[in-house]
Amino acid sequence: MKLTFISNYINHHQIPFCNGLFQELGEDFTFIQTEPMEEERVRMGWALDVGSIPYVHLLYEEEEICRGLIDGCDLLLAGWMENEEVIEKRLGSGKPAIRISERIYREGQWKAISPKGLLHKYREHIRYRNKPVYLLCAGAYVASDFSLIHAYPGKKFRFGYFPEKKEYAGGELERMKGSGEEIQLVWAGRLMPLKHPEFVVRLGGDLARMGYSFHIHLIGSGEMEETIRQDIRSIGLEERITMYGFLEPARVRERMEKSHIHLFTSNHLEGWGAVVNEAMNSGCAVVANREAGAVPYLIEHGKNGMIYSGGSYEEFREAVCFLMENGEERRKMGQRAYETVSRLWNAENAAKQCLRFYENLQEDRVEPPCEGPFSVAPVIWPGRKGKGLHKVCLSYNGRSTSRYASLPSANEAAASSPSSALPIGKYPQPFLREQTLWSAGMREPLISVIIPIYNIMDCLERCVESVCAQTYGNLEILLVDDGSTDGTARLCDELARRDGRIRVFHKPNGGSSSARNYGIERAEGEYLGFVDSDDYIEPEMYARLMEQAQKGGWQMVQASRDEIGENGEKRPDVCRPPEQICFMTSEEFLRELLLHRGDCSFCTKLTSRNLLGDRRFPEGELNEDFFLLVELLQENAGVCILPLQLYHVYYRIGSNTRKKDKKCFSRVFVDIVRNADYVQGVVEKKYPALAEEAVRFGLYQRLDYLLHIPVEQMVSGDPFYTAVKKYCRAHTPDTIKSPYLTRKQKIYLLLLSAAPKTVRRLHGVVMRLRKSNTPPQV
Repeated sequence: MKLTFISNYINHHQIPFCNGLFQELGEDFTFIQTEPMEEERVRMGWALDVGSIPYVHLLYEEEEICRGLIDGCDLLLAGWMENEEVIEKRLGSGKPAIRISERIYREGQWKAISPKGLLHKYREHIRYRNKPVYLLCAGAYVASDFSLIHAYPGKKFRFGYFPEKKEYAGGELERMKGSGEEIQLVWAGRLMPLKHPEFVVRLGGDLARMGYSFHIHLIGSGEMEETIRQDIRSIGLEERITMYGFLEPARVRERMEKSHIHLFTSNHLEGWGAVVNEAMNSGCAVVANREAGAVPYLIEHGKNGMIYSGGSYEEFREAVCFLMENGEERRKMGQRAYETVSRLWNAENAAKQCLRFYENLQEDRVEPPCEGPFSVAPVIWPGRKGKGLHKVCLSYNGRSTSRYASLPSANEAAASSPSSALPIGKYPQPFLREQTLWSAGMREPLISVIIPIYNIMDCLERCVESVCAQTYGNLEILLVDDGSTDGTARLCDELARRDGRIRVFHKPNGGSSSARNYGIERAEGEYLGFVDSDDYIEPEMYARLMEQAQKGGWQMVQASRDEIGENGEKRPDVCRPPEQICFMTSEEFLRELLLHRGDCSFCTKLTSRNLLGDRRFPEGELNEDFFLLVELLQENAGVCILPLQLYHVYYRIGSNTRKKDKKCFSRVFVDIVRNADYVQGVVEKKYPALAEEAVRFGLYQRLDYLLHIPVEQMVSGDPFYTAVKKYCRAHTPDTIKSPYLTRKQKIYLLLLSAAPKTVRRLHGVVMRLRKSNTPPQV
């Protein structure tokens, strides 16, 4: 494989990535520099001896050789350059290429309406939308800029800049930072308005007035240098703030290694901000403005750093004070920041994912990782919050469509729900369905949606398409084919080629629980969702569930459901939705389950991976959800329930739990009795106030069993059947006095306890009479 990377000039932020590619490809990797580095960057210490770098060629000295490398390589990476003409022929050739770009409308997205600007963007980008040309977004807001001009539909991926990654032995960084009695803060960058160095001086004054012990290290030079110096003197902070001027990158890193907190105050004009990578790699707890490009990709607020919004100085100061006062949180954030860079956001991983991306293209597929470089870039609109108007951009047959709508009501959602799978055709190159979100700039937790599959050709496409159409951006979809024999396995592979978030696994048949557990072991998400392969969901389901999970800190959130018949008709609700969002404690929720008013299905729920832990669905059982749910309820505070019916159960007569063939006595009726015994034991130990409800549950499940077991199997030699009868007879007083059983249920239980075979035969006659509405034949 021959790979050529062309950009204006090579710098110390790009060298580690290029070195990673050179290490893998050797002489087959080339970097083409199109122009000398500008003088200001040289003064900042960025100058490099390009002649000593074996893979660098200079376009302005070796134009013929460079043009040959551009046209002849297998994969072209194209960064920013003044003269786009040099890559025009290659981009239109049909050979794969990847553009790397920062924001094109960082001064304001209103510029997208400029006719002259649009013509320029057409020449540079838009005209390649149906070519195998992809986009690496060097900043979280890049994807939204390119979405405005409909460029690279479904072909946008996360990227950035990757300064040198340093490895430290355990505890080494903590020793370098010292005890923390005097908190060391560092700021590094050019002293210019877009980077807001004045925030640092103002912060110093506030921290001094509040009595904190600290020292701020201000590294950099620029047009505001003299103003900043005067401000420091006027406030009397000469002993608290040290100005260094420009330092070589290595010395900047040394200062970061000794600092506890890194301050990053750049505004929306900052395309990336590589000092954030360096500070995180140095174990600093970073306080950063969300407007800068690197921040939403690298920092998860409150976990590996702190994010403040909208350039607010007050929020910035609050975040710094929190870290000043909470040393353990500061230490943990610094450690997690280091792990983020050492594990994920580094040049070695970026180079590895780049080569993997090309290998997948050779097989006509795109399989991006779930996070980090080359993962799918969600379209994050700058400066807009995550409520109100949503936009979903979907690409079909190479055409990009947009639809704007306020969040619908439950009735509106049901009315607008598609009754069949969304159309997807063949494309000239692999591409991904594009998710567009309003966001406050903070990274979303990954949701893993697991779909167990077996011989379901007629429904699978609709199911998977409904999951792919989710408005929630950070999603992976695991299709677990459980040994299908009817062509379903091939359909799974085809669906995966259409959407890069889909991963397919083929395994021997083991049942639904086995397939779910198989998916759990391979899921990478912080939250898990499950969808049965014959059902389908509303586009906003996981966005709504995650919103409540994060708002309330709930580990389990549930959407309401409805049931749709085989002819598309809406069936009566099995579980009545609440009138509004509510929270039930575990005991309250269990009570609803025992009274058959609650929903035990995991398909309607978003479940925290931490809550699930090592627990798994019991294999070999058809009522698997109930058992696991009761286990989790004992470890959880409760369940948040949404009133919207976002999950649609497709009522198929042929499904495992709905077979009506009397010769096939489904195991589900055995399993529900076993679950009743299990939950009764749980109630006795943990929820004694639910004893009456638990007995009612046990009686009801046994009534269901006795009404479905074939009469010829009702023999005294069957220990399970005998135990069911014995339980019902022993609980005759409970049957009579239970306030939770209907009169009809009580009569059936009493009669079946006394003469089960006779009652079943009579029951069968009555059912046939009702069905035929004709007198019996004598």
